[in-house]
Amino acid sequence: MLAALFTTLALLAGATAYPATTASCWSAPADVAASASDAAWPASASDAAWSASASDSAWSASASDAAASPSSAPWSGNSTWSTGTITPPPASFVVPLPDGQTNLTLPADQQLTIATVSRGVQNYTCTNGIWVSSGALANLYDVGALLEATAPVASGQKVTDGLSPLFLAAQPFPADSPTPSLKHEFVATPDAVAAISPRFFDPVTGSSVTLNKVGAINSPDNSTADISWLQLEAIGGQGDLASTVYRLQTAGGQLTGPCKIEGNVRSVDYAAMYYFLK
Repeated sequence: MLAALFTTLALLAGATAYPATTASCWSAPADVAASASDAAWPASASDAAWSASASDSAWSASASDAAASPSSAPWSGNSTWSTGTITPPPASFVVPLPDGQTNLTLPADQQLTIATVSRGVQNYTCTNGIWVSSGALANLYDVGALLEATAPVASGQKVTDGLSPLFLAAQPFPADSPTPSLKHEFVATPDAVAAISPRFFDPVTGSSVTLNKVGAINSPDNSTADISWLQLEAIGGQGDLASTVYRLQTAGGQLTGPCKIEGNVRSVDYAAMYYFLK
């Protein structure tokens, strides 16, 4: 599947549209009217309480799971989950930050080391009558070799612009194949009781990083359906996989507006490009 997607992208190098029906929810309740803005980053104890019963969501987790090591993640115990090959992106590739904004910036002293496309779900919890972001789970697939192979015929940004829509439409989640290079989850923020933070890790080597959000903009493409673009900064002492991570070129994942059942959890399919700098 992954090889077929990459082959198609190399030939077309510019797909931008994706079926609206792919941005579906995994859980059954239909008690939401979506709005254009991105959900708030979890900031309170109730926001960060993303535990749920199995009937609420197949990807729910308890507070202890969220704070624990990768061995307690939902994919624990599946021997087929192993790291994929990581190829550094070509030196000519530049992280595609949009023009005309200052919220997302490139650190002058850091270099791009990993470029990936992700496929996963954004989790939301009904909190005080509205849907609040409560974490995410995703598989990340390295695209360094693809960027190297397509560099002579297409710009890196044109290639990466097409990857998220393709993966949202065609790559299942969860799935055991193809083998992901990295994984993404949320954990309890170190030294903080009332928040959760994004974490990326290699499930084989254990290399990881936990980060805080330091910048965000609405998706320039479709802020109604696509989650925001983010700049994340590593928390000191919480891993060395990266110093800065960007979530860009998002597709799907958005869920905002009113909800009826307090504590109910929904998971919305998404894909995005993640870029790792050190």
